[in-house]
Amino acid sequence: MMTSITKRWQTVIPAPIRKRHAIREGDYLVWLDDGETIKVIPVPADPVTLRQSC
Repeated sequence: MMTSITKRWQTVIPAPIRKRHAIREGDYLVWLDDGETIKVIPVPADPVTLRQSC
């Protein structure tokens, strides 16, 4: 999947990815840059509850 960057430096998360990871408006994403690649990690709404259920 490919997206573009707007004049305001924004991009869109493709719908299949939003649905697969249950990403909703107001959620947070962590951007990891290792100098060669960029990874975007969704942050669970309640990481403590998620961790306990695993």
